Amino acid sequence: RPACEDLAAIDKAGDDMIVLTLETTARLTQAKVAGLLERNAKSEGGKEKIVLSYGGGMHNDMSPPKERAAWSYGPELAKRTGGRYVEIDLYVSDFVEPTDIWKKMPWYPHYDRERLGDRITMYEPTPGSFVILLPRRKPG
Repeated sequence: RPACEDLAAIDKAGDDMIVLTLETTARLTQAKVAGLLERNAKSEGGKEKIVLSYGGGMHNDMSPPKERAAWSYGPELAKRTGGRYVEIDLYVSDFVEPTDIWKKMPWYPHYDRERLGDRITMYEPTPGSFVILLPRRKPG
């Protein structure tokens, strides 16, 4: 959870509010997960425990683009876990559109919503990085 100081800084950030929010989210999630990993390492059988964190479609990137690197906890946690880190991006098929942002996704050329939209589809664009597309929502 963000501290009052974090929220105050975001509130005062003006035009940089979104960037600071993304950086704060990555920093706090990384710190929380690192603490859980340390706790597990000290407990009996703890090294076998799994820590699961939800971070959206970019905070968890293991290899983020340079312009988004400050928003991702993926590289640090991949190092900290000795390569046992797994990145999972979860999307709902309804929202995948032929826009520039979606077209930049490495799996996009392989996804056909008309053919695959009614079932769960999974891609592994790079080792340890998975994309799961959930089925289209049913009307009503």
